[in-house]
Amino acid sequence: YSLLPALPSAIKMMPDECKIFNFTTMQGPHCSVFFDKIACWPPTRPGIIANQSCPRKFFTSPNVNAYATRLCTNDSKWEERAHYELCIGCDSSSQDSVYI
Repeated sequence: YSLLPALPSAIKMMPDECKIFNFTTMQGPHCSVFFDKIACWPPTRPGIIANQSCPRKFFTSPNVNAYATRLCTNDSKWEERAHYELCIGCDSSSQDSVYI
């Protein structure tokens, strides 16, 4: 599994993909739409782990069952780092984490 070589151009295009969430209204506490330079995370309730398919623009051959995760903390703030371990073929149960 590898990252695509044309990262700068892919990164420039991604924020446009977040615009779809501008039409999503969520009442009450939540983590706002967030782009982490790899994926666009949708509005999410506190205490929930958001997950999504591995972005194919960055991961050339992710497992179709693999996904990335990011926690919306109880304080309605996104966890500092998203977890892309499964996207690069790492076992999510291992003690070592891979942060991007």
